Amino acid sequence: MALGSLRLEGSANAVTPEQAQELMLYWQALKALSADSTAATEETTAVQTQIVEVMTPEQLEAIAAMQLIDADLNEFYVEQGVELTTPEPGVTPQSGRNSGLSQEEREAARATAEALGPPVGTGGGGGAERRDILLDTLIELLGQRAAE
Repeated sequence: MALGSLRLEGSANAVTPEQAQELMLYWQALKALSADSTAATEETTAVQTQIVEVMTPEQLEAIAAMQLIDADLNEFYVEQGVELTTPEPGVTPQSGRNSGLSQEEREAARATAEALGPPVGTGGGGGAERRDILLDTLIELLGQRAAE
């Protein structure tokens, strides 16, 4: 919904200044709830419902028609300058201490891991940080729109 709302910008279905005022508060609340490990699922669901209720049926249909997938989200992150790393093709991560590998192979594996950086979804630009970038971008846009 957040990415879809951003992608509505510049279209006939873009968020209006009036909607932006209300939506900004809900998205800020959702961001706070997502960072709170003690937040109840019901709280998050209630805020999400409020976001949907502020959007028009046309906006919701336009977002649904975008058929956004993870690849679209990854494209957004790249546009924002977030470096996404992926495992080396054909290499299956091993648990343990590279047992069964020669010293040379262990050193090559360690060098490869260092060059690749942390896998997607882990620390150093992981899921929470990326989510914050998405929400912060949307909240900033809504703030600008609300000021119009």
